[in-house]
Amino acid sequence: MGILYREAARLIGPYGRKGGKSNRKKQCRRMLEFIDHLEKHELKVKEWRHIGRRHVIRYYKRHRSLSPRTIEQHYYAIRRLFEILEIPHEVPVPDYSLHGLD
Repeated sequence: MGILYREAARLIGPYGRKGGKSNRKKQCRRMLEFIDHLEKHELKVKEWRHIGRRHVIRYYKRHRSLSPRTIEQHYYAIRRLFEILEIPHEVPVPDYSLHGLD
């Protein structure tokens, strides 16, 4: 786990401690899964400001085996992550045709 992961975990922590615990816990796990993906596959990402739409699209493509409902949950988690980290980009909506819905 790299610097981005540790910093994200620290920033996400307060979000996970409020509201409906089971859903928040799953969302936090998905957020950290996305950050972990960035550190493993997107080697040029060293700071939050380097994260953009293209990284999210690649994440969706690498997770084609997930059901449409699951990828939708990942979308909501990534969108919330962008809000928490104050990343100014809009999170792209997943292409559901990649996940079995046309």
